[in-house]
Amino acid sequence: MKSKIEQPVNAMRRRCLTAAAALVFGGVTLAGCGFRPMYGETGADTPGGVTKTKLAQIRIDPIADRIGQELHNRLRDRMNPAGQPDVAAYYLSVSLSQDEREIAGDTDENVRHKILKVVAVYSLIPTKDDKQRLLNNASSRISVSFDTLDDPYNDIATKEDAERRAVEQLADMITTRVAVYFTNHPEV
Repeated sequence: MKSKIEQPVNAMRRRCLTAAAALVFGGVTLAGCGFRPMYGETGADTPGGVTKTKLAQIRIDPIADRIGQELHNRLRDRMNPAGQPDVAAYYLSVSLSQDEREIAGDTDENVRHKILKVVAVYSLIPTKDDKQRLLNNASSRISVSFDTLDDPYNDIATKEDAERRAVEQLADMITTRVAVYFTNHPEV
């Protein structure tokens, strides 16, 4: 018969062994599924390094309107943190459209709830062959909401905040999509 002290110790050993086996199995499974970092701190010859290098070689064409300028700047911050390349290997062409709709209001119409929908259509074009499109008319869409009151300053501020949030999310979406393309097509 086991003592009262041995029983909890054996149970703890079993739990530790089970946890260790799960970690080992999880690591083997993750390695076997083809997982690899997209942006990881890696060398230039590994997938993460290749992706960062290729993102840094993209020249982002100017985008119309104020919200387009903001998107352009956010994309540059994400793709070209050291500045746009002198000699670009790729061009990213982006066009934006936006639609603002009122979806709710109170009974006396002092407070209105609005949705701002922004759609970015973009193409990634190699500079060597401008007829070829790597990502041709890809699109990313985002909807953000905001409230307006009968206060002109507040209305402007809340709309600009909604545009800023939309731009941040679109920049993340576009950068991720381009990075995934480069990760899946390292030969390009």
